Amino acid sequence: MTVSRINTPINPAYCSVLNDKLQNSEHAKNDTSFGMKPINNEGWVAKKINKIGDWKYSAAFQRFISGVTAIFTQPFFDLHNKYVDEDTRKTSAARTLGKIIAGTLTGVAIRWACVKATENYTRTEKTEEYLIKNNKADKALKEILPKHQKLLTKEMIEKATYREIKNYRSAFGTLAAVGIMLFTNFLIDAPLTTYLTNKIVKKIKTPNSSELKQNKGGQ
Repeated sequence: MTVSRINTPINPAYCSVLNDKLQNSEHAKNDTSFGMKPINNEGWVAKKINKIGDWKYSAAFQRFISGVTAIFTQPFFDLHNKYVDEDTRKTSAARTLGKIIAGTLTGVAIRWACVKATENYTRTEKTEEYLIKNNKADKALKEILPKHQKLLTKEMIEKATYREIKNYRSAFGTLAAVGIMLFTNFLIDAPLTTYLTNKIVKKIKTPNSSELKQNKGGQ
């Protein structure tokens, strides 16, 4: 019995919707894009993606997003808990809301402050070039002193790109913020949560004018 041999295309990751010239080119054979044209780093798509990554997804912004999401979801479940009475539902929702607001305020503020403080000790030629390139020359250092690089290794000073240093700042600042929040959870969050909870409970449990009129009429 003979076994017929099946000839495969030059590029094994063959796609019927792409022409042969594109898939079997030298670029396609040596690239992991499977014959598709890669995004140009200098193109507008890459620039938009980089710009979003530069400011939107910082540690402080992520904490803000998680806090806002929690505000619009968690109290809802407390208010619609059918296993407890209405008074307990309102109290539970108020406590949850107060805790979320307090945690979000302190979490965002401390993370932002720590990352911002880290910037002062992680400056290199790449970071200053980035500031100048993005019309922030007033924030760039005219002279980088040793104190401005205390949190950087020698290798990072010489080779790290701006994006790598930016990610390092975020990670280092977030780690520092976590350590600080071990103390602020008791010193700030707890009393602020109690204060906000009392304010919210008083607000949602205060009978409105129509209810007061009905009660007076019933008497």
